Amino acid sequence: MRGQPDRLLPLAVGICGGAGIFAQTILMRELVVAFYGNELTTGFLLGVWLLGTAFGSGVLGRARILQRNALLSFARAQVLAGILMPVSVVLVRLSPPIFGRTPGEISDLVPMFLTPLLWVFPFCVVIGFLFTAGVRAFEEAKGPGTAAGRIGWIYFAESLGAGIGGLVVSFLLLRWLSNLSIVALASASLLGTGARFLRRLEHRRSALVSGGLAVAALVLPLLERPTLRLLWRGLEVTEVGNSVYGQTVVTRLGGSISFYVNGLLMFTWPDYLTAEQTAHPPLLEHPAPKDVLLIGGGAGGLLAEVLKHPTVRHVDYVELDPTVIRLARKTLPDSVVSLLEDPRVATHHLDGRRFLRITPRRYDVILLNLPDPHNVQVNRFYTVQFFREARRKLAPGGLLAFQVNSSENAIGPDLAEFLRCLEASLAHEYRRVVLLPGESTTFLASTDGALSAEADTLLGRLRSRGIPATYVREYYLPYQLTRERKLYLAERLRAAGNPGLNLDLRPVAYYFDVTLWSTLFTQSLRNLLRFLRVHGRTLLGGAAFLGMAACLILGLAEWRRTGDLRRMPVLVTILSVGFAEISLEVASIVAFQALFGYAYYELALLVAAYMIGLTCGSFFGTRAAQRGGGARARAVAVQLGFLLLVLGFFEMLRQASTTAPQDTVSQWLKLGFPLAVGLAGAAGGYQFPVANAILLGRRERAREAAGLLYGIDLVGSSAGALLTSTFVIPLMGVQNTLLGLALLNGFSLLFLMVSWTSRRQWP
Repeated sequence: MRGQPDRLLPLAVGICGGAGIFAQTILMRELVVAFYGNELTTGFLLGVWLLGTAFGSGVLGRARILQRNALLSFARAQVLAGILMPVSVVLVRLSPPIFGRTPGEISDLVPMFLTPLLWVFPFCVVIGFLFTAGVRAFEEAKGPGTAAGRIGWIYFAESLGAGIGGLVVSFLLLRWLSNLSIVALASASLLGTGARFLRRLEHRRSALVSGGLAVAALVLPLLERPTLRLLWRGLEVTEVGNSVYGQTVVTRLGGSISFYVNGLLMFTWPDYLTAEQTAHPPLLEHPAPKDVLLIGGGAGGLLAEVLKHPTVRHVDYVELDPTVIRLARKTLPDSVVSLLEDPRVATHHLDGRRFLRITPRRYDVILLNLPDPHNVQVNRFYTVQFFREARRKLAPGGLLAFQVNSSENAIGPDLAEFLRCLEASLAHEYRRVVLLPGESTTFLASTDGALSAEADTLLGRLRSRGIPATYVREYYLPYQLTRERKLYLAERLRAAGNPGLNLDLRPVAYYFDVTLWSTLFTQSLRNLLRFLRVHGRTLLGGAAFLGMAACLILGLAEWRRTGDLRRMPVLVTILSVGFAEISLEVASIVAFQALFGYAYYELALLVAAYMIGLTCGSFFGTRAAQRGGGARARAVAVQLGFLLLVLGFFEMLRQASTTAPQDTVSQWLKLGFPLAVGLAGAAGGYQFPVANAILLGRRERAREAAGLLYGIDLVGSSAGALLTSTFVIPLMGVQNTLLGLALLNGFSLLFLMVSWTSRRQWP
């Protein structure tokens, strides 16, 4: 059978690449839903994914079985991947109950990391093994070209399949199919391709079983509802809505109806106490509110409380995802949703910050009714930049108001730092900032309005307006706003010092919120996070310096031993590019989320852009490697180009963070994200076959060179994904992270240029 299957092999490798990107996209979305929309899950998944594929290609790729029959190993690995993919997705979906979490509960970081490590890592190992097996099988089949060229063509086939898969899943499948339906297609394609190879290799029984499994995979969509019921155990799931913005789940428990968006509780109806606490104190602080902007959660009863104020003549209600309103009309009583048709109410389905930029109206009160900043998507409504945008849309005497979870009588240092960070960020833009104590601390901010925070004043306006409140009335306001409570809150915040401002691209409040929630689970994790916040920059700088020093020492040792300084700079270059390109991808996801607020939709497009760039880079890099010569100049040129790309992306984000972009500029800015990610992928894709050509010039065998470089590339990428998402961005911010990446790649470029003095000629 040698030589016969070579035509199908690149196609099969491409199918593996496409199926892998299908799985990666769906797993990202499932993790986001399982862990309340937290973007850390994206970095965790990418890190585990790359670590697993590195292990599969670099360790298992050296298995002796490949020396006997690589094509058979490739076929069996395809079948195994087709089996593991749906298993991984279902286990990720069910990870909250597996780890003992209730629906909507905020989790600590440990289950967030263990979920991809336990349920996704085995699948990733098989995906990594498939690459090395594909290279070896292509060698056995005597694929065309040089050894470096054959490696490059397999790399190109995998990247092309991933790029096409990313586009298909982004623009077609996610709009029309459920997550398990998409996984079913990917799993069936892997199983079917594996069955065909097994049949051609005359393993008919295995081929028959694999074909049967491919057909069985198509019934996976039938598990959609049963798995959701297991996930939301104890609650009745009445409606589920998927959109480009996320997953909305409506549950019922007795007479209560709750709305969850990406696993995060948005509101519960009826909850009159919360609705009154959110609406009445801010509206009563204004002497006669007429125009009100409500961002988020109005359909859950808050809108009804706002409209009780007789002076209110217009309410702009902004809800990003129309799915929320659609499901509210289906599940909530007519008495609640009918208020959406009130002539005073205008509902807008777009990002709240974009609405602020384009609306010509000025508001007496802007009410922010969103969850605490548990993730970057929500945190962007608690930053200095958002507060500035809101200030520009306030009428004379207007105010901005929002609430976060707090404590009435016991404010610890972590909570105090969190609250102080938000207060300082508000004070950066507003002359007058007042905090109202309670189980939820209410923040009020105004530039030229008088904020009293006095119970007598608020009660007088409550009576004069004739508002029929159930909770926020005579016995509630005096109790909440006692002088002792207000003084205690002010003292605790003063003791917190200056924790820094919360910015779009440096989400400090988000990190404080993670630290605050970690105290509910384990004190050691809380202590670690606080230690890293204080000493993290020093540790990161020291680790970078030691890493660079180690590379120089190893390179000099190799030069003294062999007189050849090619190998170490090539390995360092692949490691640094792998680290930097995936770090840039993570940074782009976080930055896009911070600036625009719907990375859930952009996620697949960014992944697709990366894979398309990888495809183009590997194609041209492979052609260059096959022509021979000039590998040194190409390696240096790519490294220099990547360095300039990182600096250019940094400048783009700097401009975006310092100015509020107009709508036209904003659209062009959005294009910069997939472009930057695509160019990063192109640099990595081009560098890989060029590096193979350099190593093969040292007479290293193709399989060893491919497995070594592929493994190093993935180890660097894995470290980049994990470190960047977990520590670097939260501690340093996106822009400083990019400067660090520029420094890292500048070192690699310098190392390459110094290696030109090696005595032996480069290929």
